[in-house]
Amino acid sequence: LAKGRRQKEASAPSDPAKSFQSLELRNVSFRYPDSEDYVLRDINLTIHANEKIAIVGANGAGKTTLIKLILGLYKPTRGEILLNGMPVQSRSFEEHIRYFSAVFQDCSLLDYSVAENIALDGQFSAERIQEILGRLHLDRKMESLKNGIETSVTRNLDADGADMSGGEKQRLMIARALYKDAPVYLFDEPTSALSAAGEYEIYRSFAQLTEDKTVLYISHRLASCRLCTRILFLEDGGVMEDGGFEELMENKGGFAEMYETQAACYRQEA
Repeated sequence: LAKGRRQKEASAPSDPAKSFQSLELRNVSFRYPDSEDYVLRDINLTIHANEKIAIVGANGAGKTTLIKLILGLYKPTRGEILLNGMPVQSRSFEEHIRYFSAVFQDCSLLDYSVAENIALDGQFSAERIQEILGRLHLDRKMESLKNGIETSVTRNLDADGADMSGGEKQRLMIARALYKDAPVYLFDEPTSALSAAGEYEIYRSFAQLTEDKTVLYISHRLASCRLCTRILFLEDGGVMEDGGFEELMENKGGFAEMYETQAACYRQEA
């Protein structure tokens, strides 16, 4: 990441993975080592290319655990996961992870420039980075920095570094995921430091930037579910509801109850 290696006009990274077709969980259960309680139990789920899926449920429902199983960070206690019809364990982790761009709620930045934090390389496409930052409403922030996207994101090693808010840090982590340009995006509450309105605007930008991608969202703000074509409602270690927004609202099940409860809280605040 040395400054001497920077090439602002380097071409955008090409997708190193094969095209994504499907990801299937067959009778997947998971429990942590030394625990007798299962976080997830007998999950049967197929995710198809270009689907936009919201994963929702109460705290402890297993949403993040499901994402980490898909990424290969956790291995199922029972069952198997197939990517494009082949067991995940038939590939190396390095090959498997090429299919995914992920952002988690807890994020950290490196003591390098904005551009290097996004590209994770000294060679990057400045034009592509600027485009992504504009879509994430960080263009004005970049204009205010002394060296633009060449500015360090901290002042640990550079006195001219930037002061980034929690929301700005999360947007940079999202920009990193978008720059990777993988076939599948997984967002685990990546906008928790933003207001509800700010989160909704970011998700609208996601929709434009990931039209031809498969996207899985976890968000505690259920209004973002309206931007998804499919909703998975997790409860008691399983997928209790699976369908579109209008369908699940008409069913008046766990998702509808949670949505109405949250909407009432927002109306009271307003």
